Amino acid sequence: MTWWTTVPGLIPIAAWDAGRVSATQLLDGVGTNHITPTSAVQTYDFEYKTVYGNGNLMPFSTPITTPTTGVIAGFWHPRRRNVFVCGPAGSSNAYLLHISDANLSWYASNGTANAIYGAYGAIAQRYFVSVVNRGTDSILYVDGALVGGPVGISFVPASLGNVGYTANGNEYNLDADEKFHALGIWSGTATQADVQAIEAACRAELVGQPGTARYLAPLIGRRNSEPPQALFKPNAYALEKPFGRWDNWYGGAGKIVGTVFDAPNTPVERRVRLFDEKSGILVRQTWSNPATGAYIFENVQMSRRYAVIGYDHTGIYRGVIADSLYAEPMP
Repeated sequence: MTWWTTVPGLIPIAAWDAGRVSATQLLDGVGTNHITPTSAVQTYDFEYKTVYGNGNLMPFSTPITTPTTGVIAGFWHPRRRNVFVCGPAGSSNAYLLHISDANLSWYASNGTANAIYGAYGAIAQRYFVSVVNRGTDSILYVDGALVGGPVGISFVPASLGNVGYTANGNEYNLDADEKFHALGIWSGTATQADVQAIEAACRAELVGQPGTARYLAPLIGRRNSEPPQALFKPNAYALEKPFGRWDNWYGGAGKIVGTVFDAPNTPVERRVRLFDEKSGILVRQTWSNPATGAYIFENVQMSRRYAVIGYDHTGIYRGVIADSLYAEPMP
């Protein structure tokens, strides 16, 4: 299963991400509607797999008719006001997934008139944004949360053809310090739970290997059996996958997935650690998705038995353990 096939009721039209790059193209996981940036693709692998912008458009091979009932979801990191996707080349002022700098509102425009879904967030941070078209209107989810209210479907552009906005060199395009992670388009009826499931799967699939160490005690580089230790920093965390040397013993083709809930069975964001049950060695650690509570450990050996412990950093509840776990095959 891939992140764009997470919800069986949604039919993928096209899907791109920074983990599927070939030469100068971002490959379409659904078909052959690849994205070709105007210059060489610059990639990075921490903390999510990334393609950097260059101030210019990234055109689709073929423009896509916007589904009247469907989803357009983008995962990216703007550092200033930005339009993530717009109409085909030559179209004027037709865009979607636009965050302003004036009031931090999210806009859609059909090329003639625009509408505001609502205000959420700040400019310089990473977002997973889903537009859900419902036939007569359109709503917006940012990081799994509904933002503002619906706008009429007439304000949504009739077709999409580019990552970026209108023309090369436009200030709303992704710049060299701004990050593209993923973009997907589906037809079908979607719920909030559906877009949250897509987001959780996409984030899990695109987690990259760390290229730097932050908030770590100086145990890195030691040749004994101790894993990297995360320093305590309230409401902050850095490790999403441990350093590659641990895969000498624990790397493989398996995955372990689960969900973290608090006492009233509400999904929550918590630190989750994976241990080898026999030796007690910390193999992986991550944080569950804030909206869905979902977590995933990938590329682990399938022959070992593991224990997963979830920790409540708020101090209200004690940790919860699930033991005698074996990894299941990855797709």
